[in-house]
Amino acid sequence: MSHILKKNIKIKRYDLAVVIPVFNNSEDIKSLFYNFKKSNFNKILLCFVDDSRDKKVIIEINKYFKKNTLIFKGPNEKDGRNAAIRMVFKWILKKTEIKNIAEFD
Repeated sequence: MSHILKKNIKIKRYDLAVVIPVFNNSEDIKSLFYNFKKSNFNKILLCFVDDSRDKKVIIEINKYFKKNTLIFKGPNEKDGRNAAIRMVFKWILKKTEIKNIAEFD
């Protein structure tokens, strides 16, 4: 179903999971990190889903996001972005007890 590239989460309760599609968005990861860092959110699981052909996005995510982070390799389907988000939503509902899920674009 899904391929998790990075699994850096502690077993704890999360109030919210945020699914973030990051297809070829390596230049935006740093500012995204600092925006999340400024927020008061501390019980959020960040689920990045990447369909990029290279590893630039994954390198940037690993550089800035050290905890509460999952990186999924998106499915290679025609419906790209939608299929990737749907895949991660299904994984969250099946593998966690998180009831609140948001998509961030």
